[in-house]
Amino acid sequence: QTVLGTSLGGSGFDQSQGMMMVENTPFMHSIATAVTSTVLNEMGAEDMSSSSCPASVFPTLLFSLTLTTALSCAAFFLLGHFKLGAIVYFFPK
Repeated sequence: QTVLGTSLGGSGFDQSQGMMMVENTPFMHSIATAVTSTVLNEMGAEDMSSSSCPASVFPTLLFSLTLTTALSCAAFFLLGHFKLGAIVYFFPK
């Protein structure tokens, strides 16, 4: 995302830099747990062991992670496009 934005002239920075922040890991774990438990509850499974995990969990999980990444990307793109970068300082740390 960062590399594409800067290489197409969407940024004033000379170079691009990308990283995976550690804070994203608990968020993605929460998504994975919620998706897995929801799918297993709909299928009538009682435990979350790998033997009872249906094949529909993995594609659903990948789609949900992709969707949250795309929505985050769109939000930051819109903040940059409308020059609203200072609004980030209002978010609690």
